[in-house]
Amino acid sequence: MSIGKYARLGYIKIGRTLPELAKQLGLDPGELQKTVEEHNAHAAEGRDPLFQRGESAFNRTLGDPAMGTKNPNLGPIKNGPFIALTIVPATLGTATGLATDTCGQLLDGQGRPTAGLYACGNDMTSPMRGIYPGAGITIGPAIVFAYRRGQQHPAIGSPGARGRGFRSMIATCTVFGCVAACSR
Repeated sequence: MSIGKYARLGYIKIGRTLPELAKQLGLDPGELQKTVEEHNAHAAEGRDPLFQRGESAFNRTLGDPAMGTKNPNLGPIKNGPFIALTIVPATLGTATGLATDTCGQLLDGQGRPTAGLYACGNDMTSPMRGIYPGAGITIGPAIVFAYRRGQQHPAIGSPGARGRGFRSMIATCTVFGCVAACSR
C-alpha cells in the first residue's frame, strides 16, 4: 500500500530529512532534531521517562520484540523518510459516568435506585474504576449489563420471551451505550 495517497490528502506529512519534516509541520527544525535525539537516547536505554511506554506487561504485549531493542515498545528514529501524523485528543471510552447498581439501574444522588432508568456501556460508571486495560473494555460491560437488565425486565426476562426484543436491547446498548427508560 502506498502512503503517498495519505500525504496527498494531508492526513500525513512526509519529509526525506527531519528538517524537511519540521518545515512541513511548522516546527523549529532544531527542536525536532533535539526531541528525536532525546527519544533515541531513551530507546537505547530501554526506558521512556516521558510516556512510560513498555513499563507494563500489557504495553509490552503490544510491542515488537523482533526489533531487538531493550524495550519492545521503543525503537530509534534513524532513517528517512520521516512521517508525521497529527494526533488530537478525543474520547475513546469513559472511566466515569452515571452511577448504577449491579444490574445497571441508575442511582440518585443518595445512592437509591431510580425506577425505570438504566445505563450500560459508556454511559455508566466503568466497573474498571478509572483503569483502561485495553481495547474492548467498554463493550464487555455493555453486553453484561444489558443482559442483566434484560433478565430482570418483565417483558424480556420472562420464560419464552427472550426473542427479538432482548437481542435488540443488547445491540442498542453495546453499540451506542445507552440510558434506557423501561416501562414495567
